[in-house]
Amino acid sequence: MRKINSFLKSNSLQANRVVQFPFDDIHTFAWGEKAFRIFVDANNTNSIQDGKSWETAFTSLQQALNYLPDNMMYYNAFILVAGGNYSLPTITSKKNGIIFLEYIGDTWNNANDPDFLTLGKTFTSNPALLQQSSSIELGGRNFEIHFRSRNPAWIYVYNGWRVKIMPNSTFTDAFTCHSDVFILVTNMVLDATDATYTNFRTLFRFINPTSSLCGLLIDSFSVIGRGNDATDEWKGIIAIHDNTNVIRLDIGSGYFPGWASGKTSPNSKKFIFNNLKKFFTMAPVASSTVPRMNIDLTSIDFTAGDTGQTQIKMSINQYHSGGKLKIDDSLVDLTDNSGKITELNKTNSGTVTCYIGKGIKYNTNIPVFSTNNSVPADSLLSNKDVTFWIDETNNKLMFKLKYNSGTVKSGELAIT
Repeated sequence: MRKINSFLKSNSLQANRVVQFPFDDIHTFAWGEKAFRIFVDANNTNSIQDGKSWETAFTSLQQALNYLPDNMMYYNAFILVAGGNYSLPTITSKKNGIIFLEYIGDTWNNANDPDFLTLGKTFTSNPALLQQSSSIELGGRNFEIHFRSRNPAWIYVYNGWRVKIMPNSTFTDAFTCHSDVFILVTNMVLDATDATYTNFRTLFRFINPTSSLCGLLIDSFSVIGRGNDATDEWKGIIAIHDNTNVIRLDIGSGYFPGWASGKTSPNSKKFIFNNLKKFFTMAPVASSTVPRMNIDLTSIDFTAGDTGQTQIKMSINQYHSGGKLKIDDSLVDLTDNSGKITELNKTNSGTVTCYIGKGIKYNTNIPVFSTNNSVPADSLLSNKDVTFWIDETNNKLMFKLKYNSGTVKSGELAIT
Protein backbone atom coordinates (compact mmCIF):
# COMPACT_ATOMS: atom_id res chain seq x y z
CA MET A 1 0.00 0.00 0.00
CA ARG A 2 2.93 2.35 0.78
CA LYS A 3 4.28 1.75 -2.73
CA ILE A 4 0.92 2.65 -4.28
CA ASN A 5 0.67 5.81 -2.22
CA SER A 6 4.22 6.81 -3.19
CA PHE A 7 3.39 6.24 -6.85
CA LEU A 8 0.27 8.38 -6.63
CA LYS A 9 2.12 11.13 -4.78
CA SER A 10 5.12 11.19 -7.12
CA ASN A 11 2.81 11.50 -10.12
CA SER A 12 0.54 14.12 -8.50
CA LEU A 13 -2.42 11.73 -8.58
CA GLN A 14 -5.24 11.81 -6.05
CA ALA A 15 -6.41 8.42 -4.80
CA ASN A 16 -10.08 9.38 -5.08
CA ARG A 17 -9.60 10.33 -8.75
CA VAL A 18 -8.12 6.99 -9.87
CA VAL A 19 -10.53 5.02 -12.06
CA GLN A 20 -11.11 1.53 -10.76
CA PHE A 21 -12.51 -0.83 -13.38
CA PRO A 22 -13.13 -4.57 -12.88
CA PHE A 23 -11.05 -5.77 -15.82
CA ASP A 24 -10.63 -9.15 -14.12
CA ASP A 25 -14.37 -9.76 -14.55
CA ILE A 26 -14.27 -9.42 -18.34
CA HIS A 27 -15.06 -12.71 -20.08
CA THR A 28 -13.81 -13.63 -23.57
CA PHE A 29 -16.64 -15.28 -25.52
CA ALA A 30 -16.21 -18.00 -28.12
CA TRP A 31 -16.86 -15.50 -30.93
CA GLY A 32 -14.02 -13.26 -29.69
CA GLU A 33 -15.94 -10.51 -27.89
CA LYS A 34 -14.70 -9.39 -24.49
CA ALA A 35 -17.65 -8.53 -22.24
CA PHE A 36 -19.14 -9.00 -18.79
CA ARG A 37 -21.03 -12.25 -18.20
CA ILE A 38 -23.34 -12.48 -15.20
CA PHE A 39 -25.66 -15.34 -14.19
CA VAL A 40 -29.01 -14.74 -12.47
CA ASP A 41 -31.36 -17.44 -11.15
CA ALA A 42 -34.18 -16.45 -8.80
CA ASN A 43 -34.41 -20.06 -7.58
CA ASN A 44 -30.74 -20.43 -6.62
CA THR A 45 -30.40 -21.60 -3.00
CA ASN A 46 -26.60 -21.84 -2.91
CA SER A 47 -25.06 -19.93 0.00
CA ILE A 48 -22.48 -18.51 -2.42
CA GLN A 49 -24.02 -16.03 -4.85
CA ASP A 50 -21.39 -14.16 -6.85
CA GLY A 51 -23.01 -14.24 -10.31
CA LYS A 52 -20.10 -16.09 -11.91
CA SER A 53 -21.87 -19.37 -12.75
CA TRP A 54 -25.31 -20.96 -12.66
CA GLU A 55 -24.36 -22.73 -9.44
CA THR A 56 -23.46 -19.42 -7.76
CA ALA A 57 -25.89 -17.16 -9.62
CA PHE A 58 -27.30 -13.95 -8.25
CA THR A 59 -30.97 -14.20 -7.34
CA SER A 60 -32.04 -10.69 -8.45
CA LEU A 61 -31.49 -8.38 -11.39
CA GLN A 62 -30.57 -5.62 -8.94
CA GLN A 63 -27.54 -7.62 -7.80
CA ALA A 64 -26.44 -8.11 -11.40
CA LEU A 65 -26.77 -4.43 -12.23
CA ASN A 66 -24.92 -3.40 -9.06
CA TYR A 67 -22.10 -5.70 -10.11
CA LEU A 68 -21.52 -3.62 -13.26
CA PRO A 69 -19.64 -0.31 -13.17
CA ASP A 70 -21.61 2.80 -14.06
CA ASN A 71 -19.21 3.61 -16.88
CA MET A 72 -18.91 0.35 -18.80
CA MET A 73 -16.18 1.84 -21.00
CA TYR A 74 -17.78 0.30 -24.11
CA TYR A 75 -17.65 -3.23 -22.73
CA ASN A 76 -21.03 -4.92 -23.17
CA ALA A 77 -22.69 -7.03 -20.48
CA PHE A 78 -24.55 -10.32 -20.97
CA ILE A 79 -26.87 -10.95 -18.03
CA LEU A 80 -28.07 -14.55 -18.38
CA VAL A 81 -31.41 -15.00 -16.64
CA ALA A 82 -33.10 -18.29 -15.75
CA GLY A 83 -36.86 -18.55 -15.44
CA GLY A 84 -38.32 -17.18 -12.23
CA ASN A 85 -39.92 -14.16 -10.58
CA TYR A 86 -38.04 -10.86 -10.68
CA SER A 87 -38.54 -7.12 -10.60
CA LEU A 88 -36.59 -4.75 -12.81
CA PRO A 89 -34.99 -1.83 -10.99
CA THR A 90 -34.50 1.67 -12.31
CA ILE A 91 -31.46 1.93 -14.59
CA THR A 92 -30.29 5.52 -15.10
CA SER A 93 -26.62 5.78 -14.17
CA LYS A 94 -25.10 3.37 -16.69
CA LYS A 95 -23.26 4.69 -19.73
CA ASN A 96 -21.08 3.66 -22.67
CA GLY A 97 -22.23 0.08 -23.20
CA ILE A 98 -25.01 -2.40 -23.93
CA ILE A 99 -26.73 -4.63 -21.39
CA PHE A 100 -28.13 -7.82 -22.93
CA LEU A 101 -30.82 -9.28 -20.68
CA GLU A 102 -30.84 -12.85 -21.99
CA TYR A 103 -33.65 -15.16 -20.90
CA ILE A 104 -32.29 -18.71 -21.09
CA GLY A 105 -35.32 -20.74 -22.14
CA ASP A 106 -36.60 -23.78 -20.32
CA THR A 107 -35.55 -26.05 -23.20
CA TRP A 108 -31.91 -24.92 -23.11
CA ASN A 109 -29.78 -27.92 -22.18
CA ASN A 110 -26.48 -27.47 -23.99
CA ALA A 111 -23.76 -29.17 -21.98
CA ASN A 112 -21.01 -28.15 -24.41
CA ASP A 113 -21.59 -24.40 -24.59
CA PRO A 114 -18.38 -22.77 -23.29
CA ASP A 115 -19.97 -19.38 -22.66
CA PHE A 116 -23.30 -20.20 -21.02
CA LEU A 117 -22.04 -23.20 -19.04
CA THR A 118 -25.42 -24.85 -18.69
CA LEU A 119 -23.76 -28.24 -18.19
CA GLY A 120 -27.02 -30.14 -18.55
CA LYS A 121 -28.94 -27.86 -16.19
CA THR A 122 -32.71 -28.03 -16.69
CA PHE A 123 -34.34 -24.68 -15.99
CA THR A 124 -37.78 -24.03 -14.62
CA SER A 125 -40.58 -23.78 -17.19
CA ASN A 126 -41.48 -20.33 -15.92
CA PRO A 127 -40.60 -17.33 -18.05
CA ALA A 128 -38.50 -14.48 -16.71
CA LEU A 129 -41.42 -12.75 -15.00
CA LEU A 130 -40.98 -9.08 -14.14
CA GLN A 131 -43.53 -8.39 -11.39
CA GLN A 132 -43.88 -4.62 -11.47
CA SER A 133 -45.60 -2.60 -8.76
CA SER A 134 -43.92 0.68 -9.67
CA SER A 135 -42.65 2.46 -12.76
CA ILE A 136 -39.18 1.70 -14.10
CA GLU A 137 -36.97 4.57 -15.19
CA LEU A 138 -34.53 3.79 -18.01
CA GLY A 139 -31.89 6.30 -18.99
CA GLY A 140 -28.19 6.80 -19.37
CA ARG A 141 -25.60 8.16 -21.76
CA ASN A 142 -24.70 6.23 -24.90
CA PHE A 143 -26.43 3.22 -23.38
CA GLU A 144 -28.62 0.37 -24.64
CA ILE A 145 -30.82 -2.29 -23.00
CA HIS A 146 -31.78 -5.39 -25.00
CA PHE A 147 -34.48 -7.87 -23.92
CA ARG A 148 -33.77 -11.16 -25.68
CA SER A 149 -34.77 -14.83 -25.37
CA ARG A 150 -33.04 -17.92 -26.69
CA ASN A 151 -33.62 -21.63 -27.13
CA PRO A 152 -30.97 -24.28 -27.91
CA ALA A 153 -30.78 -23.17 -31.54
CA TRP A 154 -30.26 -19.53 -30.50
CA ILE A 155 -33.66 -18.60 -31.93
CA TYR A 156 -35.88 -16.08 -30.23
CA VAL A 157 -38.73 -17.80 -28.41
CA TYR A 158 -42.27 -16.92 -27.43
CA ASN A 159 -43.07 -15.70 -23.92
CA GLY A 160 -39.49 -15.34 -22.69
CA TRP A 161 -39.78 -11.97 -20.92
CA ARG A 162 -43.14 -11.37 -19.30
CA VAL A 163 -44.04 -8.05 -17.66
CA LYS A 164 -46.81 -8.47 -15.08
CA ILE A 165 -48.55 -5.36 -13.74
CA MET A 166 -49.26 -6.37 -10.16
CA PRO A 167 -52.63 -5.91 -8.38
CA ASN A 168 -53.50 -2.49 -6.92
CA SER A 169 -50.69 -0.77 -8.82
CA THR A 170 -51.11 2.99 -9.13
CA PHE A 171 -48.31 3.92 -11.56
CA THR A 172 -49.16 4.97 -15.13
CA ASP A 173 -46.12 3.88 -17.16
CA ALA A 174 -44.20 0.61 -16.86
CA PHE A 175 -41.05 2.03 -18.50
CA THR A 176 -40.24 5.74 -18.63
CA CYS A 177 -37.40 6.24 -21.09
CA HIS A 178 -35.28 9.36 -21.49
CA SER A 179 -31.74 10.69 -22.12
CA ASP A 180 -30.20 8.76 -25.00
CA VAL A 181 -31.05 5.21 -23.93
CA PHE A 182 -31.98 2.76 -26.70
CA ILE A 183 -34.21 -0.26 -25.98
CA LEU A 184 -34.47 -3.40 -28.10
CA VAL A 185 -37.31 -5.87 -27.50
CA THR A 186 -37.13 -9.08 -29.50
CA ASN A 187 -39.52 -10.96 -27.26
CA MET A 188 -41.87 -9.69 -24.56
CA VAL A 189 -45.37 -10.33 -23.26
CA LEU A 190 -47.19 -7.64 -21.28
CA ASP A 191 -49.78 -9.00 -18.86
CA ALA A 192 -52.06 -6.20 -17.65
CA THR A 193 -55.19 -8.27 -17.11
CA ASP A 194 -55.66 -7.70 -13.39
CA ALA A 195 -58.86 -5.72 -12.83
CA THR A 196 -57.64 -4.00 -9.65
CA TYR A 197 -55.16 -1.57 -11.18
CA THR A 198 -56.50 1.91 -11.78
CA ASN A 199 -53.93 4.09 -13.50
CA PHE A 200 -51.76 1.95 -15.77
CA ARG A 201 -51.83 3.23 -19.34
CA THR A 202 -48.52 2.72 -21.15
CA LEU A 203 -45.74 0.15 -21.41
CA PHE A 204 -43.05 2.42 -22.93
CA ARG A 205 -43.30 6.18 -22.48
CA PHE A 206 -40.62 8.39 -24.03
CA ILE A 207 -40.04 11.86 -22.71
CA ASN A 208 -37.22 14.38 -23.16
CA PRO A 209 -34.64 12.34 -25.09
CA THR A 210 -31.32 14.13 -25.34
CA SER A 211 -29.96 12.73 -28.60
CA SER A 212 -30.82 10.66 -31.67
CA LEU A 213 -29.38 7.63 -29.86
CA CYS A 214 -32.61 7.44 -27.86
CA GLY A 215 -35.14 5.05 -29.29
CA LEU A 216 -37.04 1.80 -29.28
CA LEU A 217 -37.10 -1.25 -31.54
CA ILE A 218 -39.84 -3.84 -30.96
CA ASP A 219 -39.47 -6.89 -33.16
CA SER A 220 -42.03 -9.31 -31.73
CA PHE A 221 -44.44 -8.55 -28.94
CA SER A 222 -47.62 -9.75 -27.25
CA VAL A 223 -49.97 -7.93 -24.91
CA ILE A 224 -52.90 -9.10 -22.82
CA GLY A 225 -54.76 -5.98 -21.78
CA ARG A 226 -57.81 -5.39 -19.66
CA GLY A 227 -59.26 -3.08 -22.29
CA ASN A 228 -62.53 -2.31 -20.48
CA ASP A 229 -61.61 0.89 -18.68
CA ALA A 230 -64.82 2.87 -18.40
CA THR A 231 -63.18 6.24 -17.76
CA ASP A 232 -60.32 6.45 -20.22
CA GLU A 233 -58.60 4.48 -22.93
CA TRP A 234 -55.07 3.27 -22.65
CA LYS A 235 -52.64 5.80 -24.04
CA GLY A 236 -51.09 2.84 -25.82
CA ILE A 237 -48.24 0.40 -25.63
CA ILE A 238 -45.91 3.15 -26.80
CA ALA A 239 -46.46 6.82 -26.00
CA ILE A 240 -44.37 9.65 -27.42
CA HIS A 241 -44.45 12.85 -25.38
CA ASP A 242 -42.64 16.19 -25.23
CA ASN A 243 -39.41 17.00 -27.01
CA THR A 244 -39.12 13.84 -29.05
CA ASN A 245 -37.70 15.37 -32.21
CA VAL A 246 -34.61 13.15 -32.05
CA ILE A 247 -36.07 9.76 -31.14
CA ARG A 248 -35.81 6.74 -33.46
CA LEU A 249 -38.72 4.32 -33.41
CA ASP A 250 -38.93 0.96 -35.19
CA ILE A 251 -41.88 -1.35 -34.60
CA GLY A 252 -42.20 -4.72 -36.32
CA SER A 253 -39.52 -3.83 -38.84
CA GLY A 254 -36.79 -6.15 -37.54
CA TYR A 255 -35.28 -9.17 -39.20
CA PHE A 256 -37.35 -11.89 -37.55
CA PRO A 257 -40.65 -12.63 -39.33
CA GLY A 258 -42.59 -13.76 -36.26
CA TRP A 259 -42.49 -15.93 -33.18
CA ALA A 260 -40.01 -18.78 -33.29
CA SER A 261 -41.15 -22.37 -33.24
CA GLY A 262 -38.82 -23.37 -30.42
CA LYS A 263 -41.59 -22.92 -27.86
CA THR A 264 -45.35 -23.19 -28.02
CA SER A 265 -46.82 -20.02 -29.52
CA PRO A 266 -50.31 -19.05 -30.71
CA ASN A 267 -49.18 -18.51 -34.30
CA SER A 268 -46.39 -17.00 -36.37
CA LYS A 269 -47.57 -13.39 -36.01
CA LYS A 270 -45.21 -10.69 -34.82
CA PHE A 271 -47.82 -8.94 -32.68
CA ILE A 272 -50.50 -10.61 -30.59
CA PHE A 273 -53.01 -8.25 -28.98
CA ASN A 274 -55.77 -9.44 -26.70
CA ASN A 275 -58.35 -7.03 -25.31
CA LEU A 276 -56.36 -3.88 -26.06
CA LYS A 277 -57.87 -0.57 -27.09
CA LYS A 278 -54.93 1.40 -28.41
CA PHE A 279 -51.44 0.48 -29.57
CA PHE A 280 -49.57 3.70 -30.23
CA THR A 281 -49.98 7.34 -29.24
CA MET A 282 -48.01 10.38 -30.26
CA ALA A 283 -49.12 13.06 -27.83
CA PRO A 284 -50.60 16.26 -29.31
CA VAL A 285 -47.70 18.49 -28.35
CA ALA A 286 -46.06 20.91 -30.77
CA SER A 287 -42.58 19.61 -30.06
CA SER A 288 -43.56 15.96 -30.53
CA THR A 289 -41.87 15.20 -33.86
CA VAL A 290 -40.48 11.77 -34.69
CA PRO A 291 -38.03 12.16 -37.57
CA ARG A 292 -37.40 8.43 -38.03
CA MET A 293 -40.41 6.25 -37.35
CA ASN A 294 -40.72 2.86 -39.05
CA ILE A 295 -43.85 0.89 -38.20
CA ASP A 296 -44.92 -2.40 -39.78
CA LEU A 297 -48.20 -3.66 -38.34
CA THR A 298 -49.14 -5.99 -41.17
CA SER A 299 -48.62 -9.06 -38.97
CA ILE A 300 -51.21 -8.72 -36.19
CA ASP A 301 -53.40 -11.17 -34.33
CA PHE A 302 -56.05 -9.06 -32.60
CA THR A 303 -58.72 -10.40 -30.26
CA ALA A 304 -61.33 -7.80 -29.36
CA GLY A 305 -62.24 -9.29 -25.97
CA ASP A 306 -64.22 -7.06 -23.60
CA THR A 307 -63.67 -4.01 -25.79
CA GLY A 308 -65.90 -5.30 -28.57
CA GLN A 309 -63.58 -3.55 -31.02
CA THR A 310 -62.38 -5.19 -34.19
CA GLN A 311 -59.32 -3.01 -34.77
CA ILE A 312 -56.30 -1.69 -32.91
CA LYS A 313 -56.29 2.10 -32.65
CA MET A 314 -53.30 4.30 -33.41
CA SER A 315 -53.21 8.02 -32.67
CA ILE A 316 -50.58 10.12 -34.47
CA ASN A 317 -51.43 13.67 -33.54
CA GLN A 318 -48.43 15.59 -34.79
CA TYR A 319 -45.63 15.10 -37.32
CA HIS A 320 -43.96 12.05 -38.77
CA SER A 321 -41.12 13.32 -40.91
CA GLY A 322 -39.32 10.20 -42.03
CA GLY A 323 -39.41 6.43 -42.14
CA LYS A 324 -42.06 3.97 -43.22
CA LEU A 325 -45.56 3.04 -42.12
CA LYS A 326 -47.20 -0.23 -43.13
CA ILE A 327 -50.55 -1.30 -41.76
CA ASP A 328 -53.43 -3.57 -42.65
CA ASP A 329 -56.55 -1.38 -42.73
CA SER A 330 -58.74 -4.25 -41.56
CA LEU A 331 -56.66 -4.56 -38.38
CA VAL A 332 -55.58 -1.01 -37.57
CA ASP A 333 -57.76 2.08 -37.15
CA LEU A 334 -55.80 5.29 -37.68
CA THR A 335 -58.75 7.66 -37.33
CA ASP A 336 -58.96 7.52 -33.55
CA ASN A 337 -60.88 10.61 -32.48
CA SER A 338 -58.20 13.23 -33.07
CA GLY A 339 -58.46 14.11 -36.76
CA LYS A 340 -55.03 15.70 -36.42
CA ILE A 341 -52.88 13.52 -38.65
CA THR A 342 -51.35 16.41 -40.53
CA GLU A 343 -48.17 14.95 -42.03
CA LEU A 344 -48.00 11.20 -42.20
CA ASN A 345 -45.96 10.61 -45.34
CA LYS A 346 -43.60 13.56 -45.48
CA THR A 347 -39.94 12.64 -45.36
CA ASN A 348 -36.65 14.48 -45.40
CA SER A 349 -34.81 11.55 -46.94
CA GLY A 350 -36.04 8.41 -48.63
CA THR A 351 -39.71 7.60 -48.95
CA VAL A 352 -42.62 6.67 -46.73
CA THR A 353 -44.95 3.85 -47.67
CA CYS A 354 -48.55 4.21 -46.54
CA TYR A 355 -51.31 1.67 -47.11
CA ILE A 356 -54.08 4.21 -47.52
CA GLY A 357 -57.50 3.19 -46.25
CA LYS A 358 -60.50 4.85 -44.74
CA GLY A 359 -58.51 5.69 -41.63
CA ILE A 360 -55.96 8.18 -42.98
CA LYS A 361 -57.71 11.51 -43.41
CA TYR A 362 -57.18 15.21 -43.07
CA ASN A 363 -59.92 17.45 -41.71
CA THR A 364 -61.95 14.24 -41.34
CA ASN A 365 -62.50 13.51 -45.03
CA ILE A 366 -59.76 14.61 -47.47
CA PRO A 367 -56.64 12.41 -47.93
CA VAL A 368 -53.43 14.44 -48.19
CA PHE A 369 -50.20 13.24 -49.81
CA SER A 370 -46.80 14.86 -49.53
CA THR A 371 -44.45 14.03 -52.41
CA ASN A 372 -40.74 14.14 -53.18
CA ASN A 373 -39.19 16.42 -55.79
CA SER A 374 -36.85 13.78 -57.19
CA VAL A 375 -37.24 10.22 -58.39
CA PRO A 376 -36.97 7.61 -55.60
CA ALA A 377 -34.69 4.65 -56.18
CA ASP A 378 -36.34 1.35 -57.14
CA SER A 379 -34.76 -0.28 -54.09
CA LEU A 380 -36.81 1.93 -51.76
CA LEU A 381 -40.04 0.33 -52.94
CA SER A 382 -41.35 -2.92 -51.56
CA ASN A 383 -43.59 -5.13 -53.66
CA LYS A 384 -47.03 -3.55 -54.27
CA ASP A 385 -45.75 -0.09 -53.22
CA VAL A 386 -46.64 3.09 -55.12
CA THR A 387 -44.71 6.36 -54.90
CA PHE A 388 -45.17 9.86 -56.37
CA TRP A 389 -42.89 12.81 -57.09
CA ILE A 390 -43.14 16.14 -58.87
CA ASP A 391 -41.27 17.19 -62.01
CA GLU A 392 -41.66 20.95 -61.58
CA THR A 393 -39.55 21.79 -64.64
CA ASN A 394 -41.88 19.96 -67.02
CA ASN A 395 -45.08 20.37 -64.97
CA LYS A 396 -45.66 16.66 -64.47
CA LEU A 397 -46.83 14.44 -61.64
CA MET A 398 -44.66 11.35 -61.82
CA PHE A 399 -45.38 7.98 -60.25
CA LYS A 400 -43.64 4.65 -59.88
CA LEU A 401 -44.95 1.30 -58.67
CA LYS A 402 -43.59 -2.14 -57.99
CA TYR A 403 -45.63 -5.23 -58.83
CA ASN A 404 -45.85 -8.16 -56.45
CA SER A 405 -43.42 -9.95 -58.77
CA GLY A 406 -40.85 -7.18 -58.23
CA THR A 407 -41.31 -5.58 -61.66
CA VAL A 408 -41.03 -1.77 -61.50
CA LYS A 409 -43.06 0.48 -63.80
CA SER A 410 -43.47 4.25 -63.95
CA GLY A 411 -45.78 6.81 -65.51
CA GLU A 412 -46.58 10.51 -65.63
CA LEU A 413 -49.50 12.91 -65.61
CA ALA A 414 -49.27 16.36 -67.21
CA ILE A 415 -50.22 19.29 -64.95
CA THR A 416 -51.98 22.24 -66.58
